[in-house]
Parts: sequence; structure tokens; C-alpha cells
Amino acid sequence: SVFANCVDPQIADATMNGTMVVTALSVSDLRVQMSQLSFDTARHAMTVNGAVRLSMLSADTLQTTTEGAVTVGVALNHLAPPFTDTVTLQSGFVATETSANGETISRFDGLLESARAGGMVRLTTPSNAQIRQFDTSDYPYTGVLQVQGRNSSLQMTVLSADQMQLDLDTDGNGTFDSTSTVPWDWLL
Repeated sequence: SVFANCVDPQIADATMNGTMVVTALSVSDLRVQMSQLSFDTARHAMTVNGAVRLSMLSADTLQTTTEGAVTVGVALNHLAPPFTDTVTLQSGFVATETSANGETISRFDGLLESARAGGMVRLTTPSNAQIRQFDTSDYPYTGVLQVQGRNSSLQMTVLSADQMQLDLDTDGNGTFDSTSTVPWDWLL
């Protein structure tokens, strides 16, 4: 499919452009190849290039696995000045979503490279702190995402559907050097 200024009626002011080719691999697996596939809103912009495999693990669980590197150009236009980065999800990066009882439970595991950060980090979701979001909410209400670099780490803890706590260990000694609480709108 080729998209040219397509409007998503469920997301205010969102447009989509680019190319997406979907190939059925089996009854439960699809390959999605994206080329210059962009999603734009007044607050955010994202352009995706690469391929992912979508696997239905069960009736309510979808796993997305990168096949090769998937490059994502990101712009947070609501910040002054706007924040931009190019993030490359490395081959084998996995995101799993389970939908049940009016909420989505998400887990992440894999390596990504950030041009802005100048290196590679591992994103993980602890099994006992999966990210949970009500289907009627814009943001998650609980969960933890850990970002591990070579010599530092960041732990992002969801406090509510409005706020997140950021704990930073800048020297890799296992002790957080700074903590801040930020609204989701600041982060995203």
C-alpha cells in the first residue's frame, strides 16, 4: 500500500505517508516491510524504514520482531527547541502486546542505537513490572522500562497515566544519581 496524506480519523491531525508491503508467511505470521512510512501530528513525527515480523502468539497476544535493522526517525515537535533523533532497532528487537479486559500489557527486549545518544542501549521490561495501559487512556498507568548503556542506565517507572519517574545512574555503580518526575506529555 502507498499512503499519500492519509488521515487517521481516530487520531486528531494525524497523517500518514510512505509505503508498506504486507506479506502473509503463515496463518499466524505476517512480514511488514516499511519504506519512508511516516506518521505526523502537530506534536510528533516518525518515519520508519525496515521490516518486522508480526506473530500472533495467541488470540490476544501479538509479538513484533525486527527482521534486520529498523530505522525510526523521531521528532518531538511540541518541545522548544524540537527534539529529533534517529533510532535503529537492531535485528531481533522484540515488542509483545497482550490485550485483555480493556487494557494492553506491553513488554520490550532488545538493542537499539540512538544517533542522539551516540551509542547502543538495551531496552527491557522486567517480567514483574510489565507496562499496562487502559484502552481508554492515552498513556500507561503502571510498569517499568529499563535502558542499559555501556556505563550508565535509566529506569523509567510509570507512576500513573499522567506521570513517570526517571531514575538515572550516570556512572554505572548501581546507585541512581538523580531522580525526576515528569508528565507523559513532556516525555512524549
